[in-house]
Amino acid sequence: MVAPDRTVRGKALTTYDDFSRGILAGIEQRNVSDLVPRQALVEIDERVDHAGSVVVPLDEAAVASAAKRLVEEEGIEAIALCFLNSHLNPEHERRARQIVGAQYPDLFTCSGSDVFPVRGETRRWTTAVLNCFVHSEARGYLDSVSRNLRAAGLRSEPVFFQGVGGGISRERAGDAPLALLGSGPAAGANGANALARRMGVDRVLVGDMGGAGFDTGVIVGNEVRTTKNIEIGPFLTGVNLVDVVSVGAGGGSIAWVGYAAGGPAQRVLHAGTGGARAGWHRSHGH
Repeated sequence: MVAPDRTVRGKALTTYDDFSRGILAGIEQRNVSDLVPRQALVEIDERVDHAGSVVVPLDEAAVASAAKRLVEEEGIEAIALCFLNSHLNPEHERRARQIVGAQYPDLFTCSGSDVFPVRGETRRWTTAVLNCFVHSEARGYLDSVSRNLRAAGLRSEPVFFQGVGGGISRERAGDAPLALLGSGPAAGANGANALARRMGVDRVLVGDMGGAGFDTGVIVGNEVRTTKNIEIGPFLTGVNLVDVVSVGAGGGSIAWVGYAAGGPAQRVLHAGTGGARAGWHRSHGH
């Protein structure tokens, strides 16, 4: 069941009452709607202390029972797991993921310790839940790209660029699709830096025009800078991105002046700006 706007079909298996309340309080302090319906927040008995030592073993039966209720009664499509000190010892999250995977092999699960193994449970939990939010669309895209590349003759496995720079495998991109956020601008900045190195230039103003936007960034000393722990809308996350900023419309944008102006229109793009074909649509942004 999906509520309007930001509510996600991924659910969180957390630890104990105080932890759930703490996460909800962190969200409420920012005056945003819940990422997950409260009835789908499930507490699991377990405890890892500040040093990473197991104090209370994971209640495996409770994990299996919670997963059964969430899937068969709530109709969820993904589960996010986040235990309080999993960044110090991810054993319980990994075991819980194994239990859920054995019950429901096709169900997407995401562990907070896999996507943001750093102290700070609110960011870790939010990052895991947002991964659940985008996994379905991302997997469809990844499957389509991989399939079309194989049909075109690619013999090796494709590598996907990530928003913080560098490439990840198809498998990793499927497990952590949020890592693909901002991958286009990141690739542009890294490509510009590679060209600058070949030219013997170490101070660069990057200009990267696509079909819908114009991105810019500054490179000093041939170092591509990153922004850490970005906010996605109102949500605190553990996502890091290459530091680029969108400053204008792209090559496929069409200026619109008139009574009903509501933002730029864009041409329908195929295979990048150079492949623009007839047709356009209006943007409703202001």
